[in-house]
Amino acid sequence: MVLWPHCTMPLARSRSTSDELARRSGLFPEEWESASAHGSYEGSYQGIPFAMHNASLIHVWEVRDPMPDDPHNTRTCSKTIFKGLFLVCRMRRPMAPEPFALPGEFDLAPESWKQQLQRAVDARALRISFRGDLMFAAFDTDRKIMAVSKDIDPKIIDEYRRSFQDSVDMMKDLMEAVAQNTELF
Repeated sequence: MVLWPHCTMPLARSRSTSDELARRSGLFPEEWESASAHGSYEGSYQGIPFAMHNASLIHVWEVRDPMPDDPHNTRTCSKTIFKGLFLVCRMRRPMAPEPFALPGEFDLAPESWKQQLQRAVDARALRISFRGDLMFAAFDTDRKIMAVSKDIDPKIIDEYRRSFQDSVDMMKDLMEAVAQNTELF
């Protein structure tokens, strides 16, 4: 399942897709050069197709150190613009061809619903936008989707199991909150 119509690869497998997806969402007006998505999961919950990623956006720039004699005397600086969960859901009906973010109270995304979404993943902040039949949400949170390794250490299998179950429970809680908005989903 591909949630972005211009992509030929599944969202979870393409680094350039994470860049394109973040830019097209309209959620990040800040300057950034690098996007990464890992620990991705795609699925459907109560008939709502979705993709969720552990994501980060980084702004990178060079600064010239105060030594005019050396033209190569620069250092690379970076700043994390966003780190958290990125969610894309397909809605029942298209909203708008261009991305638009919600200003404060909005009929299709009342404050109480946005708070439910934030609580589901313990998010400090939520950015949300709509484009066509897609809803994009970026959650500033330390919670992550667990990526399961092929080489699991059998000595700590119970720890893996607990972590994976926590990840599944978090996704379920978030998608239950998404499904509460029957106007969109």
